[in-house]
Amino acid sequence: MNRISICTSFIFLATLNTVAQAGDSRNNLISLYGINSEVENTKENTVGIFYNTEEVKVRLDKGADLYNAAALLKFNPLENKGYIKIGVDYMNRKIGGEQTDTYYGSLGLGYMVLDDVYVEVGSSINKLNGGLTVPDQTTKQMYADITKRFDTSAGTLDTSLSCGNIGSEFTENKNFYKIGMDYYPVNNARLAYVYSRIEGNTSNNFSLAYGYLIAAYRNSLSYDARTITLGVQFAFADMLDISSYTMPTNIKLHLSE
Repeated sequence: MNRISICTSFIFLATLNTVAQAGDSRNNLISLYGINSEVENTKENTVGIFYNTEEVKVRLDKGADLYNAAALLKFNPLENKGYIKIGVDYMNRKIGGEQTDTYYGSLGLGYMVLDDVYVEVGSSINKLNGGLTVPDQTTKQMYADITKRFDTSAGTLDTSLSCGNIGSEFTENKNFYKIGMDYYPVNNARLAYVYSRIEGNTSNNFSLAYGYLIAAYRNSLSYDARTITLGVQFAFADMLDISSYTMPTNIKLHLSE
C-alpha cells in the first residue's frame, strides 16, 4: 500500500509543476535529503523529497518503519494583504512494535498589519489511530504568531514569535512558545534558529542553506533525542525538465510562509 501511495504522491508532485511561477520572487525549490534520528538510543534513517514554492509545499519521507506525506497550500485572496493556509499530513509508522496511522489537518489565517509585519492565527487537529497496545488519541492545538522583517546593509533578518496551547485526551493542556530567526546575508544563503519551549520539553533547531546545500540539527534538552538532516536543493523552472535545474540564486522566503 505504501508503494502505491508513494507513486501516487509523485504523480501529484508532477502536476503541481503547473502552479510553479517564475519571476523576480524567490526560487521554486525541490530538495532531496536524508534524516538521521536518535531517541533514547533508538536510531532511525529516513530519506525524503520536498517540493517548495510560496503557494504549495509537499513533503514525502520514507524510512524502514515510517511513511509520511504532507502538503501545505497558501491562498492570497486579498492580494498579499491576507492569506489562508491549509495543511494536511498522513503518517504510517511503527510504535512499540505496532503499525499506527496518524492524520493531521490545520487551518491558518494571516494578515499584513504593517509593511513587513504579519500576524497569523490558526488551529490544528492530530488523530492517532493505534491498535491493541497503542491507544487512539486526538490532539488539538491553537496558536498565534507574529513575524517581522528587517532589511539592512548586512542582509535580511526575519524574526518570529509564536505561542499557543496543546491539548490531548490523556494529558493536561500545555502552553508553548517559539522564537525564530532567519538571517540571509545574501539571497542564496540562509542561517536559521528556532527555540521551542513546551511544558516539560525544550528544543533547539539550527539550519543552514547555501546554494545547493541544506543541513539542519535539532536537539531536545529535556529528552535524549536529536535529529540531523543533510541534503541538496535545486531551483527549477520546469520540474519535469532536469535541464532546468540550477543552483538557487534566491531562497529568501516570503514573510508569510
